[in-house]
Amino acid sequence: MNLGTIIAKRVPWFYFNRPTGTPGNERFVVLMRITSRSQRCLNSWLTCEQRLLTTGTNNKNKLLRFITSEPSTFRYPSRGTIDPSLLPNKRMHLVLLLPLVAFILGVWQVYRRQWKLGLIAELESKMLQPPLDVLPETGEGLNYRRVELRGRFEHSKEMYLHPRVLSASHGGSAMFSDGHRNGAHVVTPFHLADQPGRTVLVDRGWVPLDLMDRRRRTGGQVQGVTTVTGVCRDSERGGWPMPSNEPAANHWFYRDNVSLAESAGADAILVEAADTVPGGPTGGQTRVTLRNKHFEYVITWWTMAGAMLTLWGVFIVRPRRRAGFRL
Repeated sequence: MNLGTIIAKRVPWFYFNRPTGTPGNERFVVLMRITSRSQRCLNSWLTCEQRLLTTGTNNKNKLLRFITSEPSTFRYPSRGTIDPSLLPNKRMHLVLLLPLVAFILGVWQVYRRQWKLGLIAELESKMLQPPLDVLPETGEGLNYRRVELRGRFEHSKEMYLHPRVLSASHGGSAMFSDGHRNGAHVVTPFHLADQPGRTVLVDRGWVPLDLMDRRRRTGGQVQGVTTVTGVCRDSERGGWPMPSNEPAANHWFYRDNVSLAESAGADAILVEAADTVPGGPTGGQTRVTLRNKHFEYVITWWTMAGAMLTLWGVFIVRPRRRAGFRL
């Protein structure tokens, strides 16, 4: 394959060939990719060579110093053999999208951290407020609000949220051994004594799977009017990969206050009990701490952005600058 065919297949390239019949002259070739930056480098170099032509006869035959012996390489003035892969192109700038995306994700985590800190402050303020003894008509704005209610349980309508794990704050109870960790939460309708006609839901706490049947824990089935102290909770978010609730079979995989209330004939207000009844479910399963790892996420994303930007400079920018290109 001759040089003309190679050039024709690599259009657009720049080609210059001096006449070979001129005495004392040799064949010189310039082969350079046409881009805005490489064209400026070529024009600047040709300007220097034109100055040499005007300084004396001995320099007239030194028009070019780009001498190519193979189609895969060419020679740059006083810089040795240059790999054509180092020529500037638009694709190498696409690599900058990676550190840019990492930086944006870090900024997003900054806003997430501010949102989480506000949520934690709101939670702490609600937990410090005195408990309510009379509930409002709706459960809006009651999430994590402490309450102290009087009433009686209707144990015949127990519902079970499962599977559930015993809270890490409880090392087990006198009734349940430490080996029982997988179980369910018992949700029972609670008829309010101070608000006749109103019924709410009370998550009494955790029981192991072998004690879900209420007939096996009759000692913990409180009868008559009692006082329940706890925290109101909103519904949990269902959807994939969590299976759907099965009210007809009394299988509840996530807390849906509205559906639970419809099944029990109660208001859509659920209270997680803080106390444990002897012989009954283990109360105090409310987790009042929120995970806040967003600062670590910010550091991680911004470190990745800085590392990728450094690699771009070391492996892409620096070799081309050494070859004489301006990026």
